[in-house]
Amino acid sequence: MKKLYLIMIIVLMLGSANAQSIALEGRSAIGLSIGTFLNSERSSATAAYNVTASATGFTGNLFYSNWLEENLALRLSLGFLNGSAEVKVDGWNTGQSASSVVPLLMGINYYFIDEEPGKVRPFAGITAGVYIGSEAKNSILQVSAKSESVFGIKPLAGIDFVLGRHFIMGAEAGYNLITDFKDTIGGRKNYSGGEIAFRFIYLF
Repeated sequence: MKKLYLIMIIVLMLGSANAQSIALEGRSAIGLSIGTFLNSERSSATAAYNVTASATGFTGNLFYSNWLEENLALRLSLGFLNGSAEVKVDGWNTGQSASSVVPLLMGINYYFIDEEPGKVRPFAGITAGVYIGSEAKNSILQVSAKSESVFGIKPLAGIDFVLGRHFIMGAEAGYNLITDFKDTIGGRKNYSGGEIAFRFIYLF
């Protein structure tokens, strides 16, 4: 986390170095966000004939944005919210399982800017869509896989720093409000929880 804080300090310095106006209306961008899922329930255990590594805590998103207006941007994203893996050995039977939750979301970001927007742009937004949970298990005796989609929304807030005509860096925090899966995915039915991430964006 110290390295991430250092990155943000550098971004703040770069973002505030030049406050000249840069227009984004009508432009598009692709981006990557990388961060931490705060409800991952991370655990790792090793026992006789049993190895478990669950809930990575990592979250990431690939997203596309289009500025409909200077202070309003459309947002489409495909991400990774949570994952787990487990290996079990019971007598002659060896089994493995892996699971993941993938959000596919659409929404908007509203930027709180002046008439002459500078390079520092705080925003609030909301996205909604489907969260796709998948789990696969295999052993010597059985192979199974399941997938299920549920609805969810994610209110969020953050800040962007426009570093030039083609690059933006920033940070955001959001909360995933997700309905329950019918069956357990990775040992859980609900993956509601907060996340914090850094944003890296290319404008075109």
